[in-house]
Amino acid sequence: MAGTSITVWVVSHSISADWDPLLDPGTSKRVTADAGEFLNDLLCAVMQRTFDDVLEAARRLDAATGTVEVEDGANRLRAALGNHDARWVWHWVTDGAFGIPVGERKIDSDHGRKALLAAAKIIDSKALNTGRDGIGLTVELDDCYLELAISQGESADDVRDMQRRQIHERRVAGFYPDAEKPIVNICVGQIGDLPLAGVVDNLVGEDPPDGLVAGAASPTTFWIPGDGFLQGMPVMLP
Repeated sequence: MAGTSITVWVVSHSISADWDPLLDPGTSKRVTADAGEFLNDLLCAVMQRTFDDVLEAARRLDAATGTVEVEDGANRLRAALGNHDARWVWHWVTDGAFGIPVGERKIDSDHGRKALLAAAKIIDSKALNTGRDGIGLTVELDDCYLELAISQGESADDVRDMQRRQIHERRVAGFYPDAEKPIVNICVGQIGDLPLAGVVDNLVGEDPPDGLVAGAASPTTFWIPGDGFLQGMPVMLP
C-alpha cells in the first residue's frame, strides 16, 4: 500500500474515538447510521448511477427519432421508484434475474440497464403508479403491470418458465391488485428466441407450474425481447 492514498469512512450506529487516528484531520468522515440505513443509502447510490446511464441511453434513442419520449419515461420511472426504499426497487429489478452468479452485477449491468431502458420506452407518457405491500413492489401502467426478466446463460424457454412460476406465486398471494390486468415481461439476456415473443400468451385455464397450488387463474401475459424492442422491432403490447 506504499504510496497509495486512501480515504477512510466510518459507518456505525455508534462510532468509537478509536477510529480518530485513521480519519482525515479536519474533515468529517463519520456516518452515524445503522446497517439498514447504510445499505439502503448504498443501494440508492447504485440506482442513481444506473439511472444516470439509462437517461443517457434514452437521450441517444430519442435523438434518432427526434422525440423525448424515452427520456420522459426514464425520468418518470426514476421519480416513481424514488418514492420507495431502495431495497424494494432492488427486489423489483432482481427478483426476475435468472442464471446470474452470486456477486455478479444485476441492476448496474448492461442487461439491467437495457431492461430499465425498455421499461422507460414502454412507459412513455402513460399513467404510472408504483405500489408496495409485504411481498414486494409493483410497477403499474393504466393497461398493464411491468416485470423484468434479466438472465445470463439461460435459455429463453427456461426464463419464461421461471418467470411464469414467479408470477403465479405472486398471483396466489394477491400481489397484483387488478387480477385482470395483463403483465408485460421485459426479457433481456436470454439465449434463443422467446416462445411467442411479442404475441399475447393467454395462460388462463392452464395448470399452475409443478409444485404450486392452484388459487388464481394466470393473467394474460406479454413477452417482450428487450434488445429487439430497443432496436425498433415491432412488438404487441396491451
